[in-house]
Amino acid sequence: MEALKELIERRKEVGEKPSYTKGGDYNDFIEYGRLGDLIIEEVCRMYDTGELN
Repeated sequence: MEALKELIERRKEVGEKPSYTKGGDYNDFIEYGRLGDLIIEEVCRMYDTGELN
């Protein structure tokens, strides 16, 4: 559960930065999507192992 919380917090931090279309970094855009994928993978793993009630 702690790993999931860390991923969510990191994604929030990246999401608060300016959009790459408004002068932000394109790498932040990529990282935001990647973190979303990792969050989904972690939730699925937790569901499969019974950690998610």
